[in-house]
Amino acid sequence: MSGFMAFVSALIVLVVLIAGGLTFRAKRRRRDPLAAEHHAELKVARKGLREAEKARNDAIRNAQRSLRSAERAHAKQVRQAQSALSEVTNPDGKRIGSYGGVKLHELAVHTPNGRGDLIGASATVDTAGNLVLSKRPTLTRMAAGGLLLGPLGALGSLAFQKTKKHDARELYLLIETPDLASVVKCPADEGLKARSFAAKINTAAKQAEAIAAARPGQIQEARKTLASAEADTAAVESARAELAQVEGDTVLSEHVEVAQARLLALEAARPSGQLALPAPATDDGPAKSGDASP
Repeated sequence: MSGFMAFVSALIVLVVLIAGGLTFRAKRRRRDPLAAEHHAELKVARKGLREAEKARNDAIRNAQRSLRSAERAHAKQVRQAQSALSEVTNPDGKRIGSYGGVKLHELAVHTPNGRGDLIGASATVDTAGNLVLSKRPTLTRMAAGGLLLGPLGALGSLAFQKTKKHDARELYLLIETPDLASVVKCPADEGLKARSFAAKINTAAKQAEAIAAARPGQIQEARKTLASAEADTAAVESARAELAQVEGDTVLSEHVEVAQARLLALEAARPSGQLALPAPATDDGPAKSGDASP
């Protein structure tokens, strides 16, 4: 315990001595006008150096920010052109909509039973009984291939008995393409939604042939747009040149160098403001600090 108290006492004495020394230096500067003036000049010189360095750093940062902005804009332009090219080269075309696991594109439709070309395709929403009456050949082929399950599978089979009763509220979406046919069961309360999607398929099927015919020209145009976007680096090059100019700006650099030199000179100076330079050399050799003038 005594050792701890001795340590605390020594620490207090050290703090008092440091505080006293700082107070003494402050009072000495107040008593010595030359020391106070020198201190003020140092303060101004340090501030000048900070401002010169800040001006140069700010200019460089602004130029770097402009370069990054130009690079981002160029990259975005290229990405958009790449996306447009990818869209027109996609054999399915742009996606239009989806319902019940069916995805509709401009040139194709993806169903639970596979992909089918949209040219020549059609879609119908109806009850099971009405579909059997209007689409029996299609349903029979699907049932024979094992593509129909459940009640509609029974309806589509050749063994179906017309006198058998079924729920008239059950709705089905039947999609027919030159490549395949697919049936999707629809919830009873989604009749309007299912019929709207079927109408969208039929509309897209009518437009698919014209879209397919226009694709080669669109692909060629998209490739030109991408090449132009990739080559359009003028803004990036201009921003890069501006950054190089700022980094090599001699005026900004000279301001920093002058401010540094002034601060160094003041820090090396005596409180009187004179620099602590060595005495000039004579023919008899270097002058000593104690030599008197002849």
